[in-house]
Amino acid sequence: PLEIGVQADLIEYRIAECQLGLFGYNDGQKIIDPGIEISPELSLELDKENQDGRISCLKCWEIAKKLKIKRLDLGSACEKKNIRIKPCQLGAF
Repeated sequence: PLEIGVQADLIEYRIAECQLGLFGYNDGQKIIDPGIEISPELSLELDKENQDGRISCLKCWEIAKKLKIKRLDLGSACEKKNIRIKPCQLGAF
C-alpha cells in the first residue's frame, strides 16, 4: 500500500474517502461519528494496541477484520478515545 501512496503523490493524485473516515470526505474533511458506542471488546483491543496515543492504520484494519466491524466505525472509536491513527498505510500522514 505504501508504494501506491508514493505513486499517487508523484502524479499529484488526490486520495479520497479514507476507509477509516479520516480524510477525503466533504471537501477533504473527516467522516467520524462522535456518538459511536464502543463495545467493551473493541475498547480492550484499542487499549491493548495503543502506543503513546497512537495506533497504526494497518493495525486498525486488522482489528476491524478480527471483530467484524466497519473500518469507519473503528476510525470513529479511535477518535472518541483520542487515539491518533498513524502511520497511514498509504503514507498520507
